[in-house]
Amino acid sequence: MIVDQLNKAGHNITVYKRADCISGLFMYRIPNMKLDKKVIQYYMDFIAKEGIKFIIKVVVGKLDIPSLKSLQGENDIIIIVIGVTVIHDLPIPNCNLNSIYFAMQFLYKNIKSLLNTNLFNGIYISVKDKHVIVIGGGDTGNDCIKISVCYRAKSITNFKLLP
Repeated sequence: MIVDQLNKAGHNITVYKRADCISGLFMYRIPNMKLDKKVIQYYMDFIAKEGIKFIIKVVVGKLDIPSLKSLQGENDIIIIVIGVTVIHDLPIPNCNLNSIYFAMQFLYKNIKSLLNTNLFNGIYISVKDKHVIVIGGGDTGNDCIKISVCYRAKSITNFKLLP
């Protein structure tokens, strides 16, 4: 992680995170069976103890949160890292119907609900006893399939471009 390297080189580092935890999407995007959250938490705790300051639940430049201009006045360097939370909508008919979800939305809600409340809060997308279609492949598509299997989908069909 670049902040860890900059910190070891003697720089004071403050990381502003939109997420509600310092690991951000690492915690809520990657299924537990693929990456144990204890490993992520251990590393985040370690770099925080090394002196890296984390400020969570902020969107720089919104409301009373610091603007880029004010941060620029207080810091030598600003590095902007943009996450993958922006949904790239598909220009196809009926894409906005009920029970159609984008992968990041599906993974985030289900993993966060599992980690925070063991699914007791009901704020997740249930696939139990449902027929699931995953459009797309790669790591994200496969993660959606894994979650669907673990959450007891009745069947899963995967459409993807490449074999």
